[in-house]
Amino acid sequence: MNLKLKKVGQYFINMSYIKQSFILCIALIVCTLIEYIYLRTIWFSIATLYLIGIFLPIYISYKKGGLEELGIRKYKKKEIIYMAILTCFFIAYQFFRRYYIYNNYTPLASIPNLLYQIFAVGLGEEILFRGFIGKKFPIKNTFMRYLVVGLLCAFMHLPMYCYRYGLHAIKAFFLVEVQAQLISHIINQLMYDSFDSFVPVAILHGMNNWLNK
Repeated sequence: MNLKLKKVGQYFINMSYIKQSFILCIALIVCTLIEYIYLRTIWFSIATLYLIGIFLPIYISYKKGGLEELGIRKYKKKEIIYMAILTCFFIAYQFFRRYYIYNNYTPLASIPNLLYQIFAVGLGEEILFRGFIGKKFPIKNTFMRYLVVGLLCAFMHLPMYCYRYGLHAIKAFFLVEVQAQLISHIINQLMYDSFDSFVPVAILHGMNNWLNK
């Protein structure tokens, strides 16, 4: 059994990045469907994001030549300060947008939810979509790469959107949600490319989700 698993693992590692990306995306979408439609349990969601979004990309990248290509490296003090300033700026903008533009004075989500959004959702999705797929997707044109990976990221949220609003909301998803996800992805990808790190993007992603609950 162990030998068979090793052969399957080696076969998966030797695949092209586009095939690996496709399989990971399909697996994540299927697990998202199960979680949002049938289970609705936070532990299944965390396990899915960590297994598919974090552990598999790290394992593949480690076997193929090092974790630096995922953005896992040592950071200089100037880089840390710059990342912190830019992340705080975007988070401050979200607060401003929530309270002064949309006049949304509802209580913020809980601290456990904030930690979940940063360390499960933000970290899992950013390592997968920014560190692995977004960086290695075989499209030379930067704009097209952003567009294609952004669409993949948007479609991953389709099961959640349908669960919340019903299957009749699919049309609204393609008219509104895809564009919102695409813009969010482009901002995250630009930030990732600037720092070559998923850390500030994962924090930004998690805080954004938390503030918009």
